[in-house]
Amino acid sequence: MTRLRAAAVFMITSLSLSIMATRGGSKAAPTLLDKAVRPGATQQKAAPTAPGGTLPITVTPVEGGKAGQPQQVQVPVVPLPEGVQQQKK
Repeated sequence: MTRLRAAAVFMITSLSLSIMATRGGSKAAPTLLDKAVRPGATQQKAAPTAPGGTLPITVTPVEGGKAGQPQQVQVPVVPLPEGVQQQKK
């Protein structure tokens, strides 16, 4: 019997919150998803580099368990093997 009451209280609470949220409209506080910054809006996509070119990347060497100074290294751009498709993000 206790489980039945708990289920009923949960259902009433859930329905009440749902009704309050829908009637509140835009007056409700923004959710975390509304506050989150969209990555596409703030970051610009870098132009793709042709195979055979190089791109700079930053690496941090670790020696003896301690991080060293970050360094920029030029890395060659390697083309995809035949028959392999690039993954969409």
